[in-house]
Amino acid sequence: MNSARIIGASRTLGLGLATEFGRRGWAVTGTVHGKQRTGLHELAETSHGRVSVETLDMTEPEQISALRARLTGRTFDLLFVNAAITRGDSRSARSRPRCSPRSCSPTRSAPCESWNRCAPW
Repeated sequence: MNSARIIGASRTLGLGLATEFGRRGWAVTGTVHGKQRTGLHELAETSHGRVSVETLDMTEPEQISALRARLTGRTFDLLFVNAAITRGDSRSARSRPRCSPRSCSPTRSAPCESWNRCAPW
């Protein structure tokens, strides 16, 4: 079975991808920011075990390390990073950036190198 890790899957694009990959039979591990219930939680409840939810704040290195530890030993066929994007109105946006979308974008010319600086999985 193919597997996907979608960082930032609580709504819009990330949730849409989680929904589609789950519909196609993929095992999906999606992350949400915070403890609020999201569309991903609802999807996980109806996915017959194909979709799971993890909590992650991309601006907190401790949470990145904790997620890495929880997922140790698992492999993923796809990694989609759709998180750490703010409108400037959250606490995360006001804090000193430790890992920005610019430095961790999977579409940059050296995606593995830049991602590994922020979350070396």
